[in-house]
Amino acid sequence: MLVRTPPYDCAVPIEMNGQQLESTLEKAYLRANSNAVLPDVWLARATQLDECPTKSAIAAFGAVLLARAANDRIDPIVIQAQEGSAGAFSLRSAATVLAENRRDFGFDIGSKSDRDPINSKTWINARRWNDVLRGVRKDHQPWIQIIIKWLPDVAKLDSPAALDALAAFIRARSIKTNKATLALSGEPSRLPKLSELVETVEAFLAANVESGATGLSVVAAVYRAVGFDTKIRTTTDPVRLDVRVLLDGELFIGCEVKQLPGDESTVHTLGEDVRDAGVERGHLAILPPGNMGSIDRTGITKTVQDQSNSMIRITSGVAELLAESFAVGRCTLEELIRETPRLIAESLVESGASNESIEAWTAIASRWFEGT
Repeated sequence: MLVRTPPYDCAVPIEMNGQQLESTLEKAYLRANSNAVLPDVWLARATQLDECPTKSAIAAFGAVLLARAANDRIDPIVIQAQEGSAGAFSLRSAATVLAENRRDFGFDIGSKSDRDPINSKTWINARRWNDVLRGVRKDHQPWIQIIIKWLPDVAKLDSPAALDALAAFIRARSIKTNKATLALSGEPSRLPKLSELVETVEAFLAANVESGATGLSVVAAVYRAVGFDTKIRTTTDPVRLDVRVLLDGELFIGCEVKQLPGDESTVHTLGEDVRDAGVERGHLAILPPGNMGSIDRTGITKTVQDQSNSMIRITSGVAELLAESFAVGRCTLEELIRETPRLIAESLVESGASNESIEAWTAIASRWFEGT
């Protein structure tokens, strides 16, 4: 049972001022990186969110803490300003500030979005957290219920206490970044032409296979650059798909990545994995030095699509990978080119690639960041 915050004098929505949110986040960041003793309960809760499968909910909860720290009149259980009750505010405004600063401040908000981490039907259609509970998958609902259980505690926090809770969220979710990737963390001083980016990534992949880790990293990075969250398969992952492309927190495209010679059996395997995962879209990405030889792409995809009852796409090389992801993505071509080098570096760290490969890519891509 949710405990609402006390009623206020009038039910006028509370405006989330962007400058105030930025300033509050900066204060929390500084506190998180000081020797300040922060509340154990919020440190534990922020750490617990590592296991939350609804990644947008992690960003949303961080946004609740940010909004409360900026203005302790907000009602934590409300999501939309037009909800109309006392303390109503726009959670999306606070979430956007978190996303825009997550890379500079080096903390994880679950979502990989830099712009709008709760921009999905579940959140857009919800006015209160209970609406989110009804909108997510059944197996994700227990996590939303846990967060809802925390919200009355947020409602008891005044701004200084909420700032401590936000600082705990930031401290617990700080990312241990490979130092080599820091060279690509700023804005590029120049954007490469698309052909230059393609040639550079292909040359890197051909020289650095890493048992497929580099290929997985590139595919994950490209889909992230066009606006999706992605998950890279780990050695303990029971799901056979190499890269899972997520939409609104759910599997959207299942990807198989090949940097070795492939044949028709590779396509059949992807069809089986996609079918088992219950998704309708599969993408086989062949990357250097791999190739598919002279197989009939049209014929084999038609056969596998009929067997798996899903749409299978095959791309060969980086240019086709970029074109395929861009066709389903939500960004401009300039954004794709700008974001891909940095995201490749981050994905290499995530995939467990060697420091040698990470440093090699950073050295190659740093030509676009010189002077930044």
